Amino acid sequence: MTEWKMSNKNKKLIINEERVNEKWFSDLETPGTNLSKTHIEAGLQLLELRKRNNPDLFLNKTALVVGVKFLEEIDELYVEFLDDKEGFQFASGFDKYNIEKNITFLYSAIAVEEYYWLGIVVNLEKRSITAFNSASVKFTDANVGPYLNAYATVLPFMLRNISRDVIMDTSKFSIKIVSDCLPQIT
Repeated sequence: MTEWKMSNKNKKLIINEERVNEKWFSDLETPGTNLSKTHIEAGLQLLELRKRNNPDLFLNKTALVVGVKFLEEIDELYVEFLDDKEGFQFASGFDKYNIEKNITFLYSAIAVEEYYWLGIVVNLEKRSITAFNSASVKFTDANVGPYLNAYATVLPFMLRNISRDVIMDTSKFSIKIVSDCLPQIT
């Protein structure tokens, strides 16, 4: 038993290629400290794990937490996608997100200038993207809009590709930015 404990003491916890150590937790606990992508992804993974382990606590059965990586993958493909929207084939890696027909909402987050995070809710049924901008003192809605345009353009084509529904509407999703009544960061 002692040998097993000692072997586990030497293991390093790594999330999204970032080592989790005392500083990682200190950053998380210290007000005013910028959170990294790893902090946000860990929170979203925890939310997804809680949903999986305690489904009774989640009233909305049509919501799916896709995490930060989902939108990052769209960012990486965006320029290539613009060259051929109709013919672009999304990598099979997007299948891992299990976006099924019963899913109405996708939850994620994006970084604006690396350390300001916006909560993102994609409503697949209403074809809309809502961003929650708690940094509106620093980033106006006009500043945040361009970050969302790629997702509003790509998601309709991606969903058509995933569902294999050739007659699905591929017009751009609407974008709504909520910045009123949110705790502000400066």
